[in-house]
Parts: sequence; C-alpha cells; structure tokens
Amino acid sequence: DALPIWAAARAVEAAALAPDSRGTRQIIIDPGHGGADGGAVGVSGVQEAPVNLAISQKLRLILALCGASAVMTRTDETTLADPAAKTIAAQKVTDIKNRAALINGVEGGLLVSIHQNMYTQSQYTGAQVFWAPTPGSQELAEYTQGVLRQALDPDNRRMAKRAEGSIYLMNHITCPGILVECGFLSNPAEEQRLARDDYQTRVAAAIAAAVNAFNREVLRAHVRSC
Repeated sequence: DALPIWAAARAVEAAALAPDSRGTRQIIIDPGHGGADGGAVGVSGVQEAPVNLAISQKLRLILALCGASAVMTRTDETTLADPAAKTIAAQKVTDIKNRAALINGVEGGLLVSIHQNMYTQSQYTGAQVFWAPTPGSQELAEYTQGVLRQALDPDNRRMAKRAEGSIYLMNHITCPGILVECGFLSNPAEEQRLARDDYQTRVAAAIAAAVNAFNREVLRAHVRSC
C-alpha cells in the first residue's frame, strides 16, 4: 500500500494553494452511529461506529494541519440521543434528529458524514459518496468520489449518487452535505483495511483534500460576487 503520508501531503498541498480561508464554509464531521447504535458489524466482528469515529478524528486533525477548523457531532462513543429515550429505537430516532438540528444550527456549514457499507454478499468493495439534495452537494460528492478513487483504489468504478429519501440526516439538512461510505465491512479484505490505522489515515486525507478543494471554490465564488 502507498504510505499514508502521500495522501496527507496531497491534502496539505491543496490547502497551501488555497487563498485566505475567510469566507469558506464551516466543516461539520459526523461520525455515524455510536453509543448503543454500533452500526454494521463486519464478517470478522469489526464494528462500524468505532471505525467511523477513528476516521473522523483523523479527518479533523488533517484539516487542522491544513488550517481548516472542523466541528464534530460526536467525539466519543456517546450519541446525541435524548436522555428520556429508553429504548434503542427511541435513542436512534432522537439521536439522528438532534444531529440534524445541530448541523442546521451551524451557520454556513458543510457536512461530511462518515459511514461504512455492508451487503449480503462479500465480493463488493470500494468507497462511495452520496449527496444531500442541497445546492453544492452533488459537486462535492462527485469530486470526493474521484479523489477517493485516485487515493485508494483506481479500479473502483462506483459513482457518487444522491442519498435515498430513507436516509434521514441527508434529507433534513439545509447546508451542502455528503455521506461517505468508506468501504464494505462485508468484504473480508476491505474490513481488515478499514480497521487499520494507516488505511484510516489515507481515507481521511483523501476526504480532507476534496473538502479543501471545494472550500477554495466556495471562497472564489464569494470573492467574484463581491
């Protein structure tokens, strides 16, 4: 595998080429699931929620290295569920609604939600990006899909897609947003890669590079409109 520093260096290079960061969007990183909601479980037992959190923490650090601040919807294995929610189902519902409210409360936000994929058959692999039905989301998703392909798997032919209506968070935000399925826990080889620290860094660095590039274009458009 390529060294993690390769992708990190590309993210830093992209940021170095950017103009002053004033006017860019506030990045919001959403590590999917957490707490009682562990998400998907891989074929050898790797759980989704901790992988989401690990990649998200690395993403925030790389963005900071690039001079871009980010906030996270969770920073540990707790969620935003209401204390009064006693069942797991109720906790999931209140958690996702509270995440949407948090995200919509950030002025000029840009959402990156981190997840892992799962399927009934084990042969499927590759990262895939989904976009929210908000302005700018499709462009960010398509660009991020291309960066992930270049950084992680040139043979990945998956295309960025609009998030289905059943994905509550992506259909209840008002800012640009993407959901990144970083890979398939149902594929034994990819499950093991996603559990590795160095591969998580590569994933995070690729996403950071894409987000930084998108933010540069946001700033340029802001300058042109002044």
